[in-house]
Amino acid sequence: MDKTDSLLSKSELTARLQAELEAAQERERASQKTRRALLAMLEDLEETQVEVEQARHELQSAMDAVQDPIFMHDRDYRIMRANRAYAERTGLDVQQIIGKPYWQLFPKLDAPPLCCIETIEQKQMHEEELNLLNGETFLTRYYPILDHHNHYLYSLHMMQNVSERRRAEQEQRTLSEAFRQASEAMLVLDDEGKVRHINPAFQRLFGYDEIEISSQSISLLTAPEREATIQPPAVLEQLRKHGLWQGEVLRRAKDGAVIPVLLNASAIRNHRDEITGFINLYLDLRQIKQAESSLRESEEQFRAMSSAAQDAMLMLDDDSLIVFWNEAATRIFGYQGDEVIGQNVHLLLAPEHYHAAYRAGWPDFAKNGRGAAIGQVLELEALHKSGHTINIELSVAPVQIKQRWHAVGILRDISERKLAERKLRNVLRAHRTLSACNTLLVHSSGEQKLMSDMCRAIVELVQ
Repeated sequence: MDKTDSLLSKSELTARLQAELEAAQERERASQKTRRALLAMLEDLEETQVEVEQARHELQSAMDAVQDPIFMHDRDYRIMRANRAYAERTGLDVQQIIGKPYWQLFPKLDAPPLCCIETIEQKQMHEEELNLLNGETFLTRYYPILDHHNHYLYSLHMMQNVSERRRAEQEQRTLSEAFRQASEAMLVLDDEGKVRHINPAFQRLFGYDEIEISSQSISLLTAPEREATIQPPAVLEQLRKHGLWQGEVLRRAKDGAVIPVLLNASAIRNHRDEITGFINLYLDLRQIKQAESSLRESEEQFRAMSSAAQDAMLMLDDDSLIVFWNEAATRIFGYQGDEVIGQNVHLLLAPEHYHAAYRAGWPDFAKNGRGAAIGQVLELEALHKSGHTINIELSVAPVQIKQRWHAVGILRDISERKLAERKLRNVLRAHRTLSACNTLLVHSSGEQKLMSDMCRAIVELVQ
C-alpha cells in the first residue's frame, strides 16, 4: 500500500513537472513572439520617424525653393515654420524667428491683419493685398490648417510679391488713358497692317469708329492716286525695313476728304525683337497749312509793298544788326541785301559824329523798346556805299519778336529836297540883297554913302 502510494506520487509529480515545463515553454514562445512584435514595432517606429523627418526636410526644401515668403503660425500668431525667403525679409535666421509673433517681424504691423484673424475664426481661406511703406505690394493668402475633427491647428501664409505686376498694370492703365486722351490721332496695327485699335482723336479726324474700322487694312486711308504722297503700304514697307518713319502725307477720311497730316510711325517689337505690330500718330496739318498759306500770302504782299515802296525799309534786332533790307534801301544807300544782312546799321550807315549817341541810347532800347528816336521824324545824315553823305528823314517804331525788341525804320532820301531848300534860300537871300540895294539906291544922298550902305546891307543879309 505504501509502495503503491509512493509510485503514484512520483507519477503525478512527473506529470505536473511536465505540464509546468510545457507551460513555461509556451510562455517563452509567447514572450519571444511579443519581443519580435515589439522589435517590429520599434523598427516601424524608427522607419516612421525617418519618414517624418524626411517629410519635414522635403517640406522645408519645397518651401525654401519658393521665392516668395511662406510661413506658418499658431493661434497666437507665433511663427512655427518659415522658408528662407521669409527669413531674409526679417533679416534674421530661420531659427531666430521661430516662436516670435510674425506681425512684429514681417510685414511689420501694429497688429495681425484682419484677414488673418478672420481666417482663424471662420476657418476659411482669405486673401488681401498688403501695401508696405517701401512701396512694395504683396498679395497675401491665409490658409487655415484643420485636423480631422475640423479643429484649427495653424495657419499657412503665402506672400506673393506683385509689386512689378501692379506697376505694370498701372503703367498699362496710364498708357491706355494717355492713348484715349491724346490729342493726336493714334492707330495701332497688327503685323499684317490691319487695324487693332484707334483712339477718339482718330475717330474725330477720320470719321471712323472702332467697330467699323477694326480688322480693316490700313490701305483704307489711301489717298486718291492723283495726290502726290507716300501711301500706307509704302510706309509699312519702310517700317519693316527700318522700324521708324516720319513725314507729311495725305490720308483719306471716311467722307472722302483728303487730309494733310504729319505721320509718325513706329514698329512694335516683342522681347525677341520680332515685329508684332505698328503704331501710327497723325497730326492734323490743315490749320497749319492754312496758316502757312496765309503767311505766304502776307509775305508776298509785304514783299510787293516793300519792293514798290520808294522809301528804304529796315529792320534791326536787339543787337542793332540788320535783318531786313528792301530794294529802295539798295537804291538809296547802294548796298545789296546780302551785303548788309547781319551788319551793324550804325557802323555801316551812321557818320562818326552819331556813334556816341547810338552807344548811349541803344542798350535802353534793346532792354525796354524805348528811345529818344521812337515816335519822332528826324532829319539826319547817312553814309552811302560810295562814301559820300546823303540827307535822310528817319522814323523808327519798336516791334517785339520772340521776347526781343526789334526796330523798324523808314528812311527817305531828302538830299534833293535839301539841295532845293538851299537853292531857294540862296535865291531868297539874293532877292533880299537886291531889294535892299534898290532901296538904298533910291534914297542915297551920295555915291560914297551909297557904296558904304550897300556893303553893310550885303554883309548883314549874307550872315
